Amino acid sequence: MNVSELAEREPSKQVLVIAGEASSDLHCASLIAELKTKRPELSFVGIGGENMRAQGVQLLAHVRELAVVGVSEVFGKLFRIISAYRSAKRMIYSNTLRAAIFVDYPEFNLKLAKHAHKCGIPVLYFISPQVWAWRPSRTKTIAKTVDKMLVLFRFEQEFYERAGMSVEFVGHPLLDAVQPRLQRNEFLTSLNLDPTRRVASLLPGSRTGEVRRLLPVFLKAASVARSEMADQPPQVILALADTIEHDIVAPMLRPYPDVICVKGQTYDALASSDVTLVASGTATLEAAILGVPMVVGYKVSGSTYLLGRLLINLDHVALPNIITGEASVPEFIQHELNPTRLAEALLRLLKGKNAAQKQRIELAKVKNSLGEPGAARRAAVATCDFLDTHPDPWGDPRRARGDSA
Repeated sequence: MNVSELAEREPSKQVLVIAGEASSDLHCASLIAELKTKRPELSFVGIGGENMRAQGVQLLAHVRELAVVGVSEVFGKLFRIISAYRSAKRMIYSNTLRAAIFVDYPEFNLKLAKHAHKCGIPVLYFISPQVWAWRPSRTKTIAKTVDKMLVLFRFEQEFYERAGMSVEFVGHPLLDAVQPRLQRNEFLTSLNLDPTRRVASLLPGSRTGEVRRLLPVFLKAASVARSEMADQPPQVILALADTIEHDIVAPMLRPYPDVICVKGQTYDALASSDVTLVASGTATLEAAILGVPMVVGYKVSGSTYLLGRLLINLDHVALPNIITGEASVPEFIQHELNPTRLAEALLRLLKGKNAAQKQRIELAKVKNSLGEPGAARRAAVATCDFLDTHPDPWGDPRRARGDSA
């Protein structure tokens, strides 16, 4: 098809959207919902999960096929990752796209962004790749292939502005999403727990590999803490992510019959907790928004950890600590992750009112740094402005060169 034929065709109304993780699927779905009210003519195709599917996205692959933690887990899903990548790449070269929106998932999305840029497709990135944490040299590549970046943290805006990129801070979508459905008394009573007693929650992550590595240590730590408070032991709630099947955790729970397991009630469990033991990641921000004192733990495979030590340029791993720039919450990573140390940190928060209150003050700062509610709406407005200022790629000579997938 030549350039003149492309120019005569109807403008494309199809947008490629790619989110490779469960939290990204949720945030991208919120963005799409807002976009549909502002630009109902748009349709969406790409990679995501059930939240994006519910918004009418035609899925080329599902997020559960792609989510991995670390180098070793990639190999187990390599075929599905390659297949999904090729499907998205074919879509880019199909001459049907108005724009491309990439959501986090950098190793996958930045490669696709190069192809989209090559084809003259406007590229918007929502939820920044964490290049500020590792391999900051990639910022130059991002600046060449991404037309605009929408970021969730203020420090990210400053980072990309220094690189000369078009960037806009829209705030964090979690401020809208983190909404408990039940009051503490109502929630705990529904679980046959005593609202007058202390509660510790366990959030071991949203990926199977994370849960298998972290939950046994978390359970043992909670057990140790309970034994140290034998006169009034805290009640323990395990809050499973929607992505984790109960069959995976059932064998781990058998030695701990007093632990109550819930699924799909993470915010209720967090909001009802006096303290939480949580995997490093998005859940730390959810706890911060709810003002719940926390202890953070994480562990990856040995190869991933060694690679991270070489590449990551941060003093902290937990997001609240990265945001404040200091050790606002205790974090125990890799070889430091053991039940004794976790239990000691939990006990400091459970027994010491000053320690818990001091952390709540720091968590309030973290919450305030995330902006105001309405991030998805602001991101949608920015996306519409982006579409208005970046012409439809039909007729661009780069689209008619016969490049193939």
